[in-house]
Order: sequence, then structure tokens, then C-alpha cells
Amino acid sequence: AAAAENYKKFLAESGLTEAEVRREVTRNLQTDAYGKGLVAGKGVSEDQAKKFYDANAPKGMFNVPEQVHVQYILVKASEKDPESVRLEAKKRAEEAAKRAAAGEDFTALAKQYSQDPTAARGGDIGFFPRGVMFPKFEEVAFAGKPGEVTPLFETPKGFNVMKVLEKKPESTRTYEDVKNALMLDLGRVMEQDALKA
Repeated sequence: AAAAENYKKFLAESGLTEAEVRREVTRNLQTDAYGKGLVAGKGVSEDQAKKFYDANAPKGMFNVPEQVHVQYILVKASEKDPESVRLEAKKRAEEAAKRAAAGEDFTALAKQYSQDPTAARGGDIGFFPRGVMFPKFEEVAFAGKPGEVTPLFETPKGFNVMKVLEKKPESTRTYEDVKNALMLDLGRVMEQDALKA
């Protein structure tokens, strides 16, 4: 009953008669159906998707940027902290860095020293590309070699030491990898074009 009341109120406010509203709704449904009819059977063929891929892959459209996989330890300290607090944090981080450099298990050290939420999983943050971390963090990570423990460095969050696990060079996703998503995306684009036309 509330819905019926709302509907009456809507009619009164909109200044439309019920017949006009019904006509408008029907028209919308019809254009929608017409639009769908236009593009039905216009699904993108694998052939079209492959052509699109071949044309755009050389331009880097399907490239996956270089990525690096690291574990790290963060001992928090900010520039606003009193000197004594910063020195204490740095000392803790230096101790962790020294033990890591000496070959102790980095995962165990991260669990012991790190104040980052990733500490529980040994400071592992998985793979990341450039452009998502603090510039200094990124610079150190991409400069490191797999298996290497970096010297201590500072970011706005505090003092860090990092272990570089592995690197993936820039690569291009294969047509097979992107085919399904590509066919869907191109299908959507064609649908919008057909409706505009």
C-alpha cells in the first residue's frame, strides 16, 4: 500500500497523468529492448578481438610493468617525533638490519621487530610495480637484487630494512590471457556505439 501511496504522490508532484507515465515507461523498455536487439548477435568474434590485440599489443596496451617482490621490517618514527624517540626507533631498526644481513631468518625478524600490519606474515607485501610506494621505498626495492638484504633506509613512516625476494621484468600479457576480458570489453564498447548511432 505504501508503494501505491508513493506512486500517487510521484504523479501529483511530476504533473504527469498515469497514462503519460505508463507511456514513458513503455518507451524506455522498448528502447532498451531495441538497443539490446541491435547488438544481439553482435558479440565480438575471437577474430575481431585478435585483430584488436595484434594492433594494440605493440603499443604496450597489454604490458605488465616490471614488478618486485619484497619483505620488509618497519620501525615507526616520524619527523615530528622527539629526537629521543627517533634514536630509539633507529637503534631497533639497526639491530634488525644487522641480524638480517648476518643471514638470520627474515620472516622471524619481521615478526619480532616490524610495526607494520604485514609483520604477522613476515613483512611480505607481495609483488608491486613502480608508482605505488614511497619513492625511497621503491628506489631501494628496484635497485636491490633477489636474495639481498638492503641497508637501513628511512621513509615518512619510519626506518625500514628490506629483503628483495624476486623480480619480474616487464612483460606483455598473451592474447590467451586477455582474450575473454577483451571480448567482453569490446562487446560493451560496440553496444554503446550502436545505441548512440
